[in-house]
Amino acid sequence: MEGGGGGDRLSSLPEHIIHHIFSFLDTVDVVRASSVSRNWRYFWVSMPYLNFESNGYDIDYRSNIKFNNFVNWVLISRNRLVDIKGFRKSYLYLEESYAFYRLMDTITGFNLQELDLMILSKDQIKLPLCILNCRSLVSLKLSFHRYNLGTFPGLKNCIFPGFIRLKSLELCFVMFMDSLSLANFVSSCPYLENLSVHECTFVNDNIIEITATSLKDLSIILPQEEKGYQELYEEHIRTEQLRNYGLKIACPNLVSLKVVNLRSLKFSFQEMNSLQNLFMYLDRQDDDLKVEQCCHALSKMLKRGVCNVKALNVSGVFLEVCFHILILLF
Repeated sequence: MEGGGGGDRLSSLPEHIIHHIFSFLDTVDVVRASSVSRNWRYFWVSMPYLNFESNGYDIDYRSNIKFNNFVNWVLISRNRLVDIKGFRKSYLYLEESYAFYRLMDTITGFNLQELDLMILSKDQIKLPLCILNCRSLVSLKLSFHRYNLGTFPGLKNCIFPGFIRLKSLELCFVMFMDSLSLANFVSSCPYLENLSVHECTFVNDNIIEITATSLKDLSIILPQEEKGYQELYEEHIRTEQLRNYGLKIACPNLVSLKVVNLRSLKFSFQEMNSLQNLFMYLDRQDDDLKVEQCCHALSKMLKRGVCNVKALNVSGVFLEVCFHILILLF
């Protein structure tokens, strides 16, 4: 590592390049690197990218507290004149919800651009206003736990000013408390290009409506039917509601669409002339007649609404029904 001038080659690089190299490291290792070179002694306090990796489900309570304290220490010690371009924390274990709100309030104060969190909490987490109102965000990825969903506030409790820069939104295991929350939120993001809604539930409606002119990639994985999952949220969500989520999508510039666990006949794809890649997985149900009806509806939709598709991937049950129909015809 020694250069001709007597210093190490890495330290002689421009600061933004060193930042880029260190952005691939865990923040723990970046802090440790401060002991390697005098030039790096306080380098970690101005890192625009913060990555915190924990050990997953095998982490114990004391290690969890210690690790969360380290995260807080890094944030308190950092240079407040430097924005946070990216904050990633896998397996954020929370004993109480206030720790999550305190963390979000802190990082959004640094003009946060990218947020990626996997959250495991004993308390139910409500998405705070400081996140929903963070206009500097370009990418937002929030993943909660199957049996302790994050909660998205309803329209009557929150007004969305819109993420004026948001381009990518990924939500996993989130409960929407108002039927129009997702539709209104998406429509308030004028530059949103990528949207993933995985295993999310909707309390007051069984029609998921998405309308966005800027959207190019859309992935929707509907909730699976699991006994424990239904019983846990039966006070909010009816069992038949989980079975019958419908879709209404109108995205004229959409290029790629993925829908998994579709069970309802209530789906409508409008203004999809730009669609090139389509993945449709129909959930196999006990009612064979309903499966056949769903396949018929899908085949009509494919014929009329998505005529420019170049890559089509459908579930086996759809092919089985189509093959059965061909046998009857010939």
